[in-house]
Amino acid sequence: MTRNWLFCTLAGQAWADQEAALAPRLPDGVLGALAAIRTERGGHWFFQPLRDGTPGTELWVGADDAHGALSALLTEADRAGVRLLHRPEPRRAAATDELATRSSELALALAGSGGLTQEDRLALAVLHLRHAAGFLPDPERSAFLFLCWQYWAASLDAEQRLAVGRRAADRAGELIDASDLLAMDARVAAAWQDYLSELGSLVAGDGAAEHPGKYLLFEHLRLTHRRLGVPARAEALAALAVRGAPEAAVVPGDTVLQSA
Repeated sequence: MTRNWLFCTLAGQAWADQEAALAPRLPDGVLGALAAIRTERGGHWFFQPLRDGTPGTELWVGADDAHGALSALLTEADRAGVRLLHRPEPRRAAATDELATRSSELALALAGSGGLTQEDRLALAVLHLRHAAGFLPDPERSAFLFLCWQYWAASLDAEQRLAVGRRAADRAGELIDASDLLAMDARVAAAWQDYLSELGSLVAGDGAAEHPGKYLLFEHLRLTHRRLGVPARAEALAALAVRGAPEAAVVPGDTVLQSA
């Protein structure tokens, strides 16, 4: 089924989290305009940092009537003195739309609870990967986590990679324990469980018919980290820490990907 989407490019620091320059941010006025779409049954929306690495936000709103959201976006852009690029984007519904929406809702819940410190971002990345590993068959976890490490460490220099490797080897247990102690209020905990539930269902179910399950798992780990402002160094450290931790550190998923 094809539906109308509103695609917006919101460039500039006004649309970025000041504590994590490349994390996306949406002003309260825009969130208010999105409220009806966010509560609409079957309504989808998501946001993420700009693809080219500059501060700002890319916003997708999947609704037949997005005039209210667009009006709020134009008002906010005018107030901030920044340019808003937007266009209608008819496209077919994707199996990942619900997951992208739940990931974005998680990011909003965390921002609403006061945001994340750098230590919290690392702890959440570790917890995220512990759950992700639980969706994989035992023999495939180590290889998957190593590929995550390779991808996320690619932007680090040699000295940084060595430092990450040493910290993961020396402090994996501490990092696992810290992820267990990550505080979540009721709203964040509910958004977290909704996100994990959809992630597990997608990679093991209907979504895997469109793309391989492990590809979807990695891609949405990456996109969620971007929404939360988790830096590459923290992602790489989390991947190595979970890979080197005892098997008991993995959080079993309700559904597990079947080996190809």
